[in-house]
Amino acid sequence: ISRLPLGDAQAIFFSSPIIAGVLAWLCLGERMTRATMGLTCVAFAGMLFVARPRFLFPVVGDDSMDNTVGTLFALAGAFAGASVFVLVRRIGLGLVDWRTTLLYQSLGQTCLGLLWIPVSLASSSITTDHTAGHLTSRTWLVLALL
Repeated sequence: ISRLPLGDAQAIFFSSPIIAGVLAWLCLGERMTRATMGLTCVAFAGMLFVARPRFLFPVVGDDSMDNTVGTLFALAGAFAGASVFVLVRRIGLGLVDWRTTLLYQSLGQTCLGLLWIPVSLASSSITTDHTAGHLTSRTWLVLALL
């Protein structure tokens, strides 16, 4: 929330079906008509209007929030969600047992969680004061490991 308003982050994250469609077309060879491609471009343009990256929309007035980092994190989340959609679809095409899907999903989340630990410990923006009612990065780490 300190890097990007919550509504903007949610709007960007909810673009994951757009990204999933493009990934399915690229990776799985799924059919995409010209109309679907055009509507995908329109939806992506709408996402750009929500994200308002500074290189496309210069700041006018007293807007001190630099939303570039928050936008990149929201896009990374949308891409990760879209990747899950495509991977589950790929696994489903081979008629794999549901336990295999659960195993891959669990392993993926564990690996991403372990990759995030150094980032969260090094980030000074996550470490805050307990008196303000916020949790420190070490507390988040303990909660994540539970």
